Formats: sequence, structure tokens, C-alpha cells
Amino acid sequence: MLKHPKERKEEAEKNKLKKIRAKTKAEIEMDESIEQNVIFCMWFSGSSK
Repeated sequence: MLKHPKERKEEAEKNKLKKIRAKTKAEIEMDESIEQNVIFCMWFSGSSK
């Protein structure tokens, strides 16, 4: 069954949003781990004096 062009466009938009969401979730996790590493490095350099 062929879909209406409007429906097809909406589906493409939904898929785009899904990809963006997946990307941002991974980026958020990466940012959090970087933040933890920075805090650990600051704590480590401060405690080794």
C-alpha cells in the first residue's frame, strides 16, 4: 500500500527526531562522565599536595 506523501513526510520527521534523541542521550552520558573525570582530577591534584 502506497502512503500519502504527507504521511511519508511525517514519518521521516519522526525518524529524524528519534535519531536526534538517541544522539543527545549518548552525548549527555558522555558529558557526565567527562564532568566526573574533571572533578576527580581536581580532587586528586588537591589531595596529593
